Amino acid sequence: MPGREWRQCEILTLHPAEQWRGAGTALIETAGQLARQQGYVRLWLITTNDNVDALRFYQRRGFCLVTVHRGAVDRSRAR
Repeated sequence: MPGREWRQCEILTLHPAEQWRGAGTALIETAGQLARQQGYVRLWLITTNDNVDALRFYQRRGFCLVTVHRGAVDRSRAR
């Protein structure tokens, strides 16, 4: 069984109906609160590197860009 360091929560999708209204921020904050309550030590997500609005959004909320997988979307679509 993995140790506590592997307890993590992944955000699968975030698509608010309207931008710039705070819905995305509220969802991120709630996900973070729920993850902390469960003892998770990591909250993470995946987005494409051409989605600069999303990258900016997440970085402003404390997320860090950790890894870039070049061509990952093309490989995924090919499967």
